[in-house]
Amino acid sequence: MLSAIIWSIKRKFPEVRNISTDDLQSKLERSKANDDFQVLLIDSRKKDEFDVSHLHQAKFLDFKSETTRIKEFLDTNLFESDNTKTEIVCYCSLGYRSSVLAQKISDILKEDSKCGTIEVYNLEGSIFKWANEDKLLTNENKDAIEYVHPFSTLWGFLGLNFSKWNWEGQR
Repeated sequence: MLSAIIWSIKRKFPEVRNISTDDLQSKLERSKANDDFQVLLIDSRKKDEFDVSHLHQAKFLDFKSETTRIKEFLDTNLFESDNTKTEIVCYCSLGYRSSVLAQKISDILKEDSKCGTIEVYNLEGSIFKWANEDKLLTNENKDAIEYVHPFSTLWGFLGLNFSKWNWEGQR
């Protein structure tokens, strides 16, 4: 079912570039080792979902944010070095909300000539796929955890292993 959802989201957002969970993990490892490479991870879910768990080092930005708020967020979180290559990866539960945000960010960056080299991606399968593959998740205290807020019962059943469900962040 998850692959059908991913396919559907890609069709709905043909201009949004996608990155696999394995490619993202490689890029995150590369960014730890290199000062000249930055991955800005953006969690576009609701704040209560983010608080339960998120990808390590992710920043929260609601996918419904207005252009002004997105610009403020980017100004605060992007390096201002000409020597630093930056890639932005947005994610949510399955990829719809993060595709919306990735498209907004891409449109904003196209207008800003100094940000022309920044690549923006949607994480394919988003946090559900990441969690199902047992990749690193953390909570608001930076503790390593293994569960995700399933957004809703329906979406949880469609994409998240039941053993990974957690509504409140308590286990």
